[in-house]
Amino acid sequence: MRTLVISIDAELGWGFHDLADPPADRLENGRSGWLTLIDLLDTYNLPATWAIVGHLFLSDCDGFHSQHPLGSEWFEREHSSWITRPDLRFGRDLIDDIVASPVEHEIGCHTFSHVEFGADYTTQDVARAEVIESIRAAQSYETPFESFVFPRNNIGHRDILAEWGFSCYRGTQPRSYGLSRAGRIAEKIVHSTISAPPVVTPTIDEYGLVNIPASLFLFTIDNRPRDVANAIWNDPIVTQVDRGIKNLIEGEEGVFHIWLHPNNIRDQRDVDRMDAIFDLISTARSKHELTVKTMGQVAAEYHTQNNPQPPTQVDRR
Repeated sequence: MRTLVISIDAELGWGFHDLADPPADRLENGRSGWLTLIDLLDTYNLPATWAIVGHLFLSDCDGFHSQHPLGSEWFEREHSSWITRPDLRFGRDLIDDIVASPVEHEIGCHTFSHVEFGADYTTQDVARAEVIESIRAAQSYETPFESFVFPRNNIGHRDILAEWGFSCYRGTQPRSYGLSRAGRIAEKIVHSTISAPPVVTPTIDEYGLVNIPASLFLFTIDNRPRDVANAIWNDPIVTQVDRGIKNLIEGEEGVFHIWLHPNNIRDQRDVDRMDAIFDLISTARSKHELTVKTMGQVAAEYHTQNNPQPPTQVDRR
């Protein structure tokens, strides 16, 4: 398996609704970034796993969700300052654009309201409600979820995913700890210009789920670190993707798994970055034994090769 995977965390406002000071530039560019990604993926005929917050499948709601285990307090921003911002709360039009694409994208799950499954406040009841409400909201699309992406990569309650029929999730990528802020900036620059991101090997966990770890977040170099790096080298993330693809082609078999949010695309530099990355992928695919697959496809292939016991599931109907 020499496979490249693109996963997209599609959130609109939900990625920031619990923050005291949401980043305005990312909030306001979530929709345009979403459409830009669809257009670029269409241009290069690249399939992706779109992990979508379940609330975006709704066309309307009261904004309170009082039956949710976290209570209406969790949805405070939705029924207050965002009550007049349906563009941040709902996204069926954008999901329809994914479905209408000639590319066979996968629609995955990113919880119902961007709850961190690994957080202390997330009980079994909360996690189960987030999964059930996502499945219910997406039911009209008749595309059962196979893949799950944990908000903020905070992993937890994998047993709930297995219970409700998921086959895989995006695992975390290796990272360094204990650095000062200056150290983290320096590390980002060094790693983006010297080291190659890892080619990962999927594994099957104790619940029968396939863990497909991330290799590279495409906007880990941004703002100040990006300006510093660009002053010396070409776009460092494009360089990293190029090195990751070369490792995938020339080294041991595995998966090179890149990911981003639509709201990371805020200006022409970001569009140019994604265009250059997708061009690299398309060129490598045409010249080498490299395939581009969704998370669900990788999981299905890995399950077939390893023949694990299927996880116990509930009836989704």
